[in-house]
Amino acid sequence: MKVSDDFIKDNIKDAAALMEMLSSESRLQILCRLTNGERSVGELARMCDLPQPTMSQQLKRLKEAGLVEGRRAGQTIYYSIKGDEVGAVLNTLYGLFCAAGPITPDGEPIASAKA
Repeated sequence: MKVSDDFIKDNIKDAAALMEMLSSESRLQILCRLTNGERSVGELARMCDLPQPTMSQQLKRLKEAGLVEGRRAGQTIYYSIKGDEVGAVLNTLYGLFCAAGPITPDGEPIASAKA
């Protein structure tokens, strides 16, 4: 696929900002945990083994970057991934580092050509 120079120039800042957010192990772990659906701040803190103030700080950064969104239910705030770009990048990372083999953008295994 050939991409124009103008397209690259127009989108490089957004791509770099996304990569900066993913460069933190804590934020990357939070986003990975959110791929299965929304979670409360407390749930995420337990799952990621982070103190709740640290979790809140990281979620604030992710929200400011437009990568997650929050939904309040009473006194509890639930977070979920916002936008398809984050999910696509996380699926790619999962396929590279976590899955037994390559996967499609939908997370389905790709059959090996050697089979």
